[in-house]
Amino acid sequence: MAVGREPDRARPGEEAPMVDNGPRGSKPSVAVPPDHIEAVRSTHSIEQRIIIARKEAARLMQDDLSEADCHLLRHVLHVIALDAEVRVRQALADTLADNPLAPHDIVLALAKDENLVASPLLRLSEVLTPGDLVALIESQITDAKMSAIADRNIVPAPVCLALVEHCSGDTVTRLLRNHGADIPERGLNRIVDRHGGREDVQVALINRDALPATVVERVVALVSAELLTRLVERHRLPIKAAAKVVLETRDRATFGLTPGLSCGTLTDLVEHLIAEHRLTYSLLLRSLCVGNIEIIIHAIAVRSRLSTAYVWSRLVQSSEEGLRDLWRGGDLPIKLLPLAKVATKVLVESERDGANWDVAHYRRRIVERIITEDLDVEFDDDDIAYLEATRDHSAAGRQGFVSGAAHA
Repeated sequence: MAVGREPDRARPGEEAPMVDNGPRGSKPSVAVPPDHIEAVRSTHSIEQRIIIARKEAARLMQDDLSEADCHLLRHVLHVIALDAEVRVRQALADTLADNPLAPHDIVLALAKDENLVASPLLRLSEVLTPGDLVALIESQITDAKMSAIADRNIVPAPVCLALVEHCSGDTVTRLLRNHGADIPERGLNRIVDRHGGREDVQVALINRDALPATVVERVVALVSAELLTRLVERHRLPIKAAAKVVLETRDRATFGLTPGLSCGTLTDLVEHLIAEHRLTYSLLLRSLCVGNIEIIIHAIAVRSRLSTAYVWSRLVQSSEEGLRDLWRGGDLPIKLLPLAKVATKVLVESERDGANWDVAHYRRRIVERIITEDLDVEFDDDDIAYLEATRDHSAAGRQGFVSGAAHA
């Protein structure tokens, strides 16, 4: 029911509403005469009717009600549910909300009422079935009502899917924060489709107890460095996503050796890639070409059990023999050592000169050095093609200026 609209009530000349007098699915058999409703309104104040609503709804929990008592009580509750005063209907809804014996037809009618009346039932009532909730959501109920459904202790998968498709980003965030919400993988991907650009949604996604690999891979490309760090800490990244992070950390960085991720996060990523045998020559070559010398540093640190600060100082200051010892300790392909030396030189030069280079300029500079200097390295055709493509791509597009920063 639309906001502000009252439930249907009998008017003079119209058929009186019916009360469900037995189990759900049985034929309604008792009508509420309009004069009964009017009699209650005319003989009791609003405050008195609120008290009556709470008292009569509470009687549903009595064990000693006869069949005739139950019949009459349902009749009375239906009269109250048709009251013109919203506070009376709200009192009834509040009292019925956590009552598993509440009549289904009355609960469903109140769930279509104004937000104040409907919300407690939508949030708490076990009488409403998943089918009821999906139908309500698909009928374009207000977002306040959808938020109440999103806050239920248990939100089954079909209800989650309906909410994801129809509700606002604010309500999606509430749903994601609800540990009782059974959001299936396609629902999580749909959230990324519809609301993935919102930081509050990103935070709520990352804070879920578990995320499918397909969702993690998509979130990696959306979030800030701070949230990416949290994502890596909370969820084991799929190999594809981990490699993507390694190659794209420079785009998130201020210039120098500050990739926007914490030292611990980078260590976790490198350890993950090593464990899966995916810290490959190809990945390391591409990392160097995009300026991610820190991946080399962390790989050496992990395998040699050295600090990253010590590895960096050795890369900058060591002799040729010292560099080879460092490289062997990191169990890295020896043909990458000359490339790492070039990348390190470019970084040191930029910091020494206080250069403000954009990332594309840095990439172009390092690749040109690799291609033009006599490095005594034999590149295969795929390596050469990649280096040339990286140089050409960097020359074609600029990616925003980044300023020099010291290694932390």
